[in-house]
Amino acid sequence: MCPPCIAHPHRFWAKSAELPENKRVKFLLVQKSAQECERKNLNEKAASRRRDRMAFQNEKNTPHPGSGLRIRRACMVCFRGMDAKGVTPILNVSDIAASFAWFEKWGWRKCWDWGTPPTFGAVGSGECEIFLCVGGQGGRGRGANATTFGPDGDQTADKGAWMSVWVEDVDEVHRQCVAAGLDVTFPPTEMPWNVREMHLRHPDGHVFRVGRGIEYVVQE
Repeated sequence: MCPPCIAHPHRFWAKSAELPENKRVKFLLVQKSAQECERKNLNEKAASRRRDRMAFQNEKNTPHPGSGLRIRRACMVCFRGMDAKGVTPILNVSDIAASFAWFEKWGWRKCWDWGTPPTFGAVGSGECEIFLCVGGQGGRGRGANATTFGPDGDQTADKGAWMSVWVEDVDEVHRQCVAAGLDVTFPPTEMPWNVREMHLRHPDGHVFRVGRGIEYVVQE
């Protein structure tokens, strides 16, 4: 801790002109020492603030609220990999009974329903399952577009969910859907990403990309 005359030398600088010549040199030395002490105190305070900010960043992984700067993450957080057992989409539907009937037209089956009257349920195909919820848990809404891919296609007009369904024979599914009068918005087409796919739209605006990977035979 510096004495008051050194910690606050500005209080005494004004008196330097009043000192005798033989004492002025000594005063200037004291003044220089006071300036060095003040710089040291300021540096220590700045270093203390930096340490506080780094401690805050390490703890919260965010910039210190008083820093005024965008600071990169100061630490790396590692998480153990999760072993997911499955993923089940949930579709918002306006009529669950009509949705059960719609899915059955292209080969799905009703698995179960819940509630009286039912407001939740599931359809399945093979080992896959889709949940249906009346009026919630996602968006819905059929667009005015006639196609979803191609030159006149619109991928944003429908407000429901999009999902891919992988099958053995896309063309057979297409024939079945056309025969049932379902809304096919994109016919079976071989796409640049090596998938033959078609699009089928649910009345509530959910779009199913029904596809199969294209297998090419390499000739030697």
